Amino acid sequence: MIDLIERLGSAKEGSRELDADIGEYVGAKPKTKNVYKRGRYVDGKPVLMRVEKVWPHYTTSLDAALTLVPEGWLVNRFWQDEDGWEVMLTETGTDEGMGTPNFVEAALMFDGNGIPTPALALCIASLKARGTQDV
Repeated sequence: MIDLIERLGSAKEGSRELDADIGEYVGAKPKTKNVYKRGRYVDGKPVLMRVEKVWPHYTTSLDAALTLVPEGWLVNRFWQDEDGWEVMLTETGTDEGMGTPNFVEAALMFDGNGIPTPALALCIASLKARGTQDV
């Protein structure tokens, strides 16, 4: 995971390769797409060349990146400054007396340090939050 986070942190933009690596890391199930050989038919049916895995666009879509936020965490702050995008995820708990979400001490912040897009910053913070659960 550390290698993946480092690669995300040094990326200038999102990519399908990074999307696939994230998807495999989090255990997501990719959709599949059949790729046919253009203009080739056998017995009236198109010739299948390959089946491709199609991952969500985690690194370029905020909607897809939000699906990486682990259960029990929420996006607390999201902003852009001169250094890039920054995001803070906060782990939530339950106040036993009220049964409502309550912020707990464990807050995870990833300082943008030049992260060029909000989706990349959210991917990094979400993977870091998932890493705290793996311990």
